[in-house]
Amino acid sequence: MVFGDARKLWDAITAAYPPGSNLTFQQIERVAPAASLTPSRRTLSRSHLRQLIKEGLIQPTEGPMALASYKILDT
Repeated sequence: MVFGDARKLWDAITAAYPPGSNLTFQQIERVAPAASLTPSRRTLSRSHLRQLIKEGLIQPTEGPMALASYKILDT
């Protein structure tokens, strides 16, 4: 189960994009402000993405982390 900032980010991503979408890091960065991340973590970080990957919500599809594409999994 996803909690905290990762949950807020997941909710913002799924509000903007349907399951099965392939997103770049930049597209995820654009929805991050809607997630209202905690003040100390206002910007999207790799740890946010790692948490979503660990929870099986997104899957990396290619490239190094900063340039990668991520697929939103149908949960």
